[in-house]
Amino acid sequence: MDELRATGVTGVVLGSLDHSFEKESWHVPAGQAVEGLTAAQAAWRPGPDHRCIWEVVHHMIYWKEWALRNLRGERVTGNQPEELHWETDADPADEAGWQAAVSCFRELHREFRAYAESLGDQALATPQPGRTEPRAALVYGAALHDSYHAAQILFFRKLQGSWPMHR
Repeated sequence: MDELRATGVTGVVLGSLDHSFEKESWHVPAGQAVEGLTAAQAAWRPGPDHRCIWEVVHHMIYWKEWALRNLRGERVTGNQPEELHWETDADPADEAGWQAAVSCFRELHREFRAYAESLGDQALATPQPGRTEPRAALVYGAALHDSYHAAQILFFRKLQGSWPMHR
């Protein structure tokens, strides 16, 4: 517990971002969950009315962009039509499109993490004007969102046979 206190708010939220996206610990992080996937695997659906991995990644990008804009102090709302944050052209033959989505996913995470780190303890511990939760809650929420959807991606991959059942 002393180590946790010593890292401060910044260390705690950056640790949560790192473990949710790139550092494997208790679970597979989101960045690893998409490694090695082809466009066909990313566009695969477990059923006719189900999402695909590509749509999940698009959704994760949408909400992390939303969170970054909020952290920067832009006035954005989360009340967008659902199709805007799930919409994507998941074409099994579009390898370049899938790789562009993965690159965007990774770059946005790096940008989000760097911005969160630049805020420091004081800013992360206080709410932005007009809000009640501290900025750290937004960063931590983004990490939890990544972890939730990383598990969803891995479940899809296990269903399609592109991830080992036991590892």
